[in-house]
Amino acid sequence: RFPLQFQLYNTSQVRLRNIAVSVSSDGTFLPTESGSTLYIESMEPQESRSCSLMLLAKSDTEPKTAAVDVDLAYEDSGEESYSTKTSLSIPVRQRSRLTVEEISSYGEFYVGMQGEAQVDFYNMGKSTLYNLRITAEGNFETVQSTSTFVGNMAAGASDDYSFAMLPTEAGKVEGTVTFT
Repeated sequence: RFPLQFQLYNTSQVRLRNIAVSVSSDGTFLPTESGSTLYIESMEPQESRSCSLMLLAKSDTEPKTAAVDVDLAYEDSGEESYSTKTSLSIPVRQRSRLTVEEISSYGEFYVGMQGEAQVDFYNMGKSTLYNLRITAEGNFETVQSTSTFVGNMAAGASDDYSFAMLPTEAGKVEGTVTFT
């Protein structure tokens, strides 16, 4: 949700009346707290007016730059009608939200014996995560690479990361799994 704020300026030498300002988009944005049209009774020559509409990007909109069209219709003091149109470009960003579960392991690990750990993760955001990489580090050695490249992860998708490890010392196995 954000305010779309703009200034209207009467550059003519005559009083303008019945000014209607309408805002529309390709369905990306929805007006909130009001309609999508503002009405101004009149504006004197050289007068400016601040306008504001609250807009909300639809929750399923992919990140992009979206156009918002602003249509003006008005009359001059002689009641002759005029109209004009302009477009604004507004970037749409959706918040990323990767949820990671607790790391789970299978059985006990012994020094020099291979064990396995796994972590489940979910893209709970509204947009695709790009170039996702996972790395495991700790007081253990890994049988294969310590990292994996997941690539792109669509909104709503889930996956898991498993890795085999060899404990290097007696005691608690500790480490971190980092998502980049």
